[in-house]
Amino acid sequence: MGCVKILIVDDNEYNLYVLQNYLKSVGSVADEALNGQQAISKVLEKSKSSCCSAYKLILMDINMPLMDGITAATILKEKAEAKEIPRNLVIALSAKSIANEDHNLFCHRVGFTDYLNKPIGKKKFVDLVKKYEVI
Repeated sequence: MGCVKILIVDDNEYNLYVLQNYLKSVGSVADEALNGQQAISKVLEKSKSSCCSAYKLILMDINMPLMDGITAATILKEKAEAKEIPRNLVIALSAKSIANEDHNLFCHRVGFTDYLNKPIGKKKFVDLVKKYEVI
């Protein structure tokens, strides 16, 4: 199938299932992680891969056990700035809304490229993935 270009990070297995099905409907798949620690490990592994050295898109839940998405996104941003890993597009996923005026500031500060509110409908999700030219 080739190199997996998307990583979905969410502690809710139902959310992983739904987003994977959205991707399958357009002929794509994603790797999965259940928390921020697993996500960082997968990104580091990918950076050493001979297939492709980075995920083109990481969809990261904000609220997770062990390591939340904000902490993980911040670490990934720092590692990219230090040239330890390629820069990744990281999209925040959360059931909690961020006020519009704070959206860009929040995303930029912690390393997110964009933000999606849950629940995420199929069209909204596929449009976002297409926007970043991942599929």
